[in-house]
Amino acid sequence: MKHMEVSLFGKCASQFESNNTWHCPRHMGDGCLGELQRHKFYLAFENNLCIDYITEKYWRNSLERGLVPIVLGGASYSPEQVIPGSFINVADFDSVEALADYLKYLDKNDTAYNQYFEWKTKYKIVKPQFWLCQLCKALHDPTKPPKTYHKMSEFWGRKGSCHIGEERIWNIINRG
Repeated sequence: MKHMEVSLFGKCASQFESNNTWHCPRHMGDGCLGELQRHKFYLAFENNLCIDYITEKYWRNSLERGLVPIVLGGASYSPEQVIPGSFINVADFDSVEALADYLKYLDKNDTAYNQYFEWKTKYKIVKPQFWLCQLCKALHDPTKPPKTYHKMSEFWGRKGSCHIGEERIWNIINRG
């Protein structure tokens, strides 16, 4: 890529010109995971920018694999949503070049890089149950009062909470 070498994983990897592409299935196999774990960082970018959504890439593809997630999304990445000090937010940099320079610095400075893993002394990742099991458990919990939503779209799809992030992403890429 323009400012530093980037390895590409997943079904969209073929859309980019790079010598480091891995065409991985949606749920990465051993070959992809082995290659992924040779890296220090993971671009955990959202498909859509939603104020109340954190991609599974932050948890599953990054933190669980011992990588520092580089995030770009609509969430505030507050301590209520993610583990403080565990990630790098693209929005905190004036340009892609500044981000690349910082990543190169971390790559050469183990002390600074390892600060992104201090969270492991206070937090641990607990693998969540399958979502359907969680739903079933919640529906049958006698301590929870019944709640009815007549228009699910008003609850689930709050107006303005999500937008396609292409314009914001291009603004970040082209600034500075």
